[in-house]
Parts: sequence; C-alpha cells; structure tokens
Amino acid sequence: MRHGWARDELRVGARFGALTTPPIRYSEKGDVHIAYQVVGAGPVGSRMRHGRGMGLSDRVRAGTLEERMDDVRAILDNIGSESAALMGIFEGGPMSILFAATCPEPTRAVVLVGGETRR
Repeated sequence: MRHGWARDELRVGARFGALTTPPIRYSEKGDVHIAYQVVGAGPVGSRMRHGRGMGLSDRVRAGTLEERMDDVRAILDNIGSESAALMGIFEGGPMSILFAATCPEPTRAVVLVGGETRR
C-alpha cells in the first residue's frame, strides 16, 4: 500500500458523499460514561467499538476484566442486541475470552487479533 492511500481515498469518498461517520453514543455504567459507535446493520454486519478510559469515554483506569465485561453487556443492552461476535484486539483478547466463557448465550463468536492469553 502506498503511503497516503487511505487519506486520498477518504478525500475522494467525501467528495462523492460516500463517507458517513456513525454517531458517538454513550452508555452509562455506574458513574462512568463509555463512548461507542455502531457501524453497519444486521445480525452479524453491525459492530461496536468502545473502550473504558479511552477515546471519548470518561478518563478512568482501564478496569478489571469483569468491569470491562460489564461495559460490553451495558452497551449490548443499550443497543438492544441479544448476541455479539467479539473481536478482542491485543489486551481485549482476555476480556473477550472471559466474556465468552462466562456468558455463552450472547456470544456468537470470538475473534482474537494479537490477543494475549497471559502475561
């Protein structure tokens, strides 16, 4: 991929009106507001991105695996989703694995990308 390709593609896409940014939504978990976006539609075609203490979420410590699992549950409840395919990227891997092991009903699949299994 040549350098700057993505930036050029964004400019061209914006010119033709092809790009839309999903709205930032917030889920409350206790006194913490967790920012997330829903991208796409459908049972497998939609995805959400979120992060406790990252991005536009409230600045708090990252939280335990259990707290981050609760964040995922809160967002799934917020968007009315009964199931999810989880993608755990790097440190999100252990949380995704634990979520799937403790909450198998709403878990459709787990995908690990560079996921660490222990430190």
